[in-house]
Amino acid sequence: MKVVPETGDPRWLSFLRVHELAFNAELHLHATGQRRVECLPPDGPARGAGWFLTWADTEAGEWNLAHPFGPPEAYRAFLSLFPADVEFHLLIPMADLPVFQAGRPIEMVEELIWHVDSLALTDLPDPPVLPELPAGYEFRAVAVDPGLFVLSGEPAIVPRSYLMKDGAIVALVRVTHVTRRTVEIYIETVPGQRDRGLATVLLGRAMQGFRLSGRHLVYVTSASNLASRRVAQKVGLVPYQTLGRCPFRR
Repeated sequence: MKVVPETGDPRWLSFLRVHELAFNAELHLHATGQRRVECLPPDGPARGAGWFLTWADTEAGEWNLAHPFGPPEAYRAFLSLFPADVEFHLLIPMADLPVFQAGRPIEMVEELIWHVDSLALTDLPDPPVLPELPAGYEFRAVAVDPGLFVLSGEPAIVPRSYLMKDGAIVALVRVTHVTRRTVEIYIETVPGQRDRGLATVLLGRAMQGFRLSGRHLVYVTSASNLASRRVAQKVGLVPYQTLGRCPFRR
């Protein structure tokens, strides 16, 4: 991991911290400088509406993302501020889509669901007891990930963890975004090892470890990925944000 001092626009950081669960990725990337994040309009937090744009490495197949805040009629008007002839994938709250599309027809290509450790929401019960590691598998944590930026002075985390079998990685959890209260992860199981409960075991262990640093696990799935949604439910993650992904070019 690369430990860095905090950077970023104080106006934007203040807003993002207040809305940390909804904007965990933007907060992490802007505070650490790991990616270019900007607000349109720049005084959007003071005006009560706008977009946070996250620039990606599109040559590597990543998407530029734009996540709105405020009333849909208000942030829809600020699409005119987007860079010309650059594709962004708008992440629009599903509840806002009918109003947004009424004034700007746009196609939604995917529905994305944000899940969080239920202990982040005080009115929910504790997660269920997690299954034990199956016989023949080994759990391994790795403290090195040169591509992940974290802020100096904050509690350490384990950026990667694996399940091993016969010396080979069969499942992994990789941290993608870190804030003061959240850790977002990506999880993958090799095809030949799926449907054996490995993702549930690994995700549950990662969640427990992140709690030790005072943070809650965040996991994003596609609404169409029923297997990933079942894993999230089994370890006690609960949905808290649903966004529609809509490609857009001004």
